Amino acid sequence: SSRRRHTRYPLVTGVQTCALPIYKLIPGFLSTPFSLYKLSFASLIVGGVLDRYPNLRLIWAERGISWILPTLNKLSKMLDKDCLVYLKNWSFICDPEWDNFAEDAKKIGYDHLLFSTDYPHNDPSGRNRENDISDIMNLNTDDINKEKIANLNAKKLFEHTPFK
Repeated sequence: SSRRRHTRYPLVTGVQTCALPIYKLIPGFLSTPFSLYKLSFASLIVGGVLDRYPNLRLIWAERGISWILPTLNKLSKMLDKDCLVYLKNWSFICDPEWDNFAEDAKKIGYDHLLFSTDYPHNDPSGRNRENDISDIMNLNTDDINKEKIANLNAKKLFEHTPFK
C-alpha cells in the first residue's frame, strides 16, 4: 500500500513534508570515479525514489552541470519515460568557470542553479576564488538570471513553512 511504502522511509517523508532540500554531495576527488556520481544520480530515478517522493527537493554539488541533460536523456531512452520532469525539484551548485557553463545553464534553466564558492580556499588550479560572484555577474544573460543564481534561487529553496 502507498501508506506502508512511505512509512518505510520516515526521514525522507518528513523532509519532503517540511519542504526541506537534501544536499547531495559526492566529492569530486580524482579517486572518485565520475561513473559513481552518475550512478548515484540515476539510482534515485531507476529505484523509484523520485516517483514515491515527487516533491523531494535535491541539491546536487560537485562535478559541474554538463553531464546532467545527457544523463537524463539516456535514462529517458532506457526507461522509456521522460526523466527530464525530475528537474523541477532539483538544484545544482554551479561554478561559472566550468567549460560550457553558459550554454548548459540555458539548457537546464537558470531557476535550478545556485551560486557557490570555496572562498577563502583557492582552486586547485591556482585560481583565486574571491572573484566567484563577479564571474556570475559577468555571465552573458539577463540580470534576473544572474540574480537567480546569485541569491534568489537559494532564497526560494530554503524558504519554507513546515509547521502550518
